[in-house]
Amino acid sequence: AGSKGVYAPLGTQGTCSAQAFFIQANIASPLYNFCLSLYYLLLVKYSISETQIRKKIEPWMHGCTITFGLGTSFVCLGLGMFNNSNLWCWINALPKGCEQSYNNGGETTCVRGDNSEIFRWLFFFAPLWAAIVGSMVTMFMLWKAVRMQEDKVAKWTEKYVQSSATEEERKGGHGNSMAESGNGTRGTKKSSKMVSFSNSVITKIHSSVQRSSTRHPQFNSQSERARELASASASASAMNMASAMNNGASSAVSTSANTFPEMKLKRDKSKRLHRKSSMVMWQAFRYVSVFWLTWLFGSINRLLQLAGREVFWVMVLHAVLVPLQGGLNFLVYKYPVFYRWKETRRKEHAAKRRQRQEEMGVVCSSSRTSVAFSKRFSGMSMEKSERPSEASNISRISEEKSPET
Repeated sequence: AGSKGVYAPLGTQGTCSAQAFFIQANIASPLYNFCLSLYYLLLVKYSISETQIRKKIEPWMHGCTITFGLGTSFVCLGLGMFNNSNLWCWINALPKGCEQSYNNGGETTCVRGDNSEIFRWLFFFAPLWAAIVGSMVTMFMLWKAVRMQEDKVAKWTEKYVQSSATEEERKGGHGNSMAESGNGTRGTKKSSKMVSFSNSVITKIHSSVQRSSTRHPQFNSQSERARELASASASASAMNMASAMNNGASSAVSTSANTFPEMKLKRDKSKRLHRKSSMVMWQAFRYVSVFWLTWLFGSINRLLQLAGREVFWVMVLHAVLVPLQGGLNFLVYKYPVFYRWKETRRKEHAAKRRQRQEEMGVVCSSSRTSVAFSKRFSGMSMEKSERPSEASNISRISEEKSPET
């Protein structure tokens, strides 16, 4: 019955009702997902033990989900709601397109499944989207709870570190800093006095050299050397002053440059601190994404049918994605195991890479030392070969003196 226009119909009203019974009982699956997210929320945020949950809360979870799934299936079976529904047998009116009593002033032209549109949304899609929204809310609360716990741990750890640092400063850090500051001020005063003294000595040397050069012209070469010595000492003193100024400037630059590594360290610290909460967030996002992926197009398809329209590609996505909910949930559930395996493999590869680099570094350093030693040895041999012998020097001197004699 109701198979008019259906390609290759097979079965009876009894087989159609049996298929629709189990499809309707499938509403327990998203309800169980909501119960699972609620279980983790009670365990993490409210610190309820697993024993208490298993004895007091878990029986209610099983009872409510199973009772609702089987109860709605039996109600629809008794009211004759299970009929042909395009893709499969489910809650629908028969014949297709008949007037239902809720929309026709209490009168109906349907043989079976009167007011099926109300039962569709009351028994399936309303609980479905309530479970989806409830799972999203509980997952967000779970992530927030883990995040707050991490922040509390970081806060108390920072307080402990600061208190220990202040205790150390009270013991010996203050006296050492005062002594160092005093030594620094005395050192700067001494250096300024030495620079002024060296400048006065340089001017005296210049004046004495000029007087001696005017009185005794034969000392011009010596005066030039004295000028060179004086200019060298002046340049040395100027370099000392410049180095002192550069040290102060470099300290300022180093303090400004240290802000970038500090910012990077803060980012890395935040990542390490909120590592668990980020893992919870992404795992919750995967669960919710499976919900949306499997049931979004099914809900759109039923809304279009409620409006009297049918879109083929939406029906195909509905038929393909809904049966994949169990497989996708299994993949999401096993993702942490895959992630741990991937991290282990990555660490093993990194350790092997470091080992190879260390081995190559040892080989390269040994080869560099051997090359340097060979170069040094060859250089020494060349110097010995280039150095003239004593006999050759005597013969050369005798040849130079022979014309004079």
